[in-house]
Amino acid sequence: MQYLVFFTVLIFISGLSSWISGTAEMTPEVRKNLPPEDIESIHEELKQRRYWGQLLMIISMFPVMIYLCFYL
Repeated sequence: MQYLVFFTVLIFISGLSSWISGTAEMTPEVRKNLPPEDIESIHEELKQRRYWGQLLMIISMFPVMIYLCFYL
């Protein structure tokens, strides 16, 4: 049971950090100095990072929901 709690917290924290890092915005100086293809690829990578962060946070909530449904 301790391992499940540890991995649940670990997955949630990694999802949260991924989601937070995906919400970062590029500064105007960076946008001005990069070609449009690179800006688009960075934007897509940030969007994917937000998506995976949300997915990891949702996945980490399944053991919590199961515990709350059956043991409380």
